[in-house]
Amino acid sequence: MLGDGLTLAGAGLVLGLLTSILVQRVLASLLFEVGAWDPIAFAGATILLLCGILGACATTVRRVARLDPVRALMSGAHAGS
Repeated sequence: MLGDGLTLAGAGLVLGLLTSILVQRVLASLLFEVGAWDPIAFAGATILLLCGILGACATTVRRVARLDPVRALMSGAHAGS
């Protein structure tokens, strides 16, 4: 479950980085005292997003790991009827 979340997050981060590279001219006019190709800004934003995503995935995985599988399946069966 954690791997699935991180896979989707990785794909989103790659697409976001590619998009930001493609629109760097627009970004250059919006950034204050930061170059459009500033590697520290790119790395900082990527690490910050990845930490948030990892925290959200880990919280969900921890909650799911605490569940009794039989009880979770039974409650899901009753919810559909």
